[in-house]
Amino acid sequence: KNIYQEKDAFFLGRGTDYNTALEGSLKLKEISYIHSEAYPAGELKHGPIALIENGITVVSILTDENLVEKTRQTIEEIPNITKIIIAQRVASVQNADKIIVMDNGEINGIGTHEELLESNEIYKDVYLSQVKGEEENNG
Repeated sequence: KNIYQEKDAFFLGRGTDYNTALEGSLKLKEISYIHSEAYPAGELKHGPIALIENGITVVSILTDENLVEKTRQTIEEIPNITKIIIAQRVASVQNADKIIVMDNGEINGIGTHEELLESNEIYKDVYLSQVKGEEENNG
């Protein structure tokens, strides 16, 4: 099922990612007339989770590396939904069933973490630069 076939969608974000979630939800409404709402990810357990039905699409924005783990834990608690995660760090998505690599607004590759490491230069370069950066910061 593609997002344009949905009747509802939810966008989640923490901190500045919440502002992006608000804008994403608004854009989806404007271009598709699909009902869409944005919520702060930290507030999900305080009511909005009751609105999420089986099979609904939840778009999570994960660009603030200080909040990635907290937000990921929150969305993993929601069962039976299609989860779309928008992230800058490979670590945020490497366990996903499907990763879509974007370059200048175009799809550059689709696959699992392992598949993309083998077949997609952009994904591989980003992954290696992030791993190297973490090693330098920890070492």
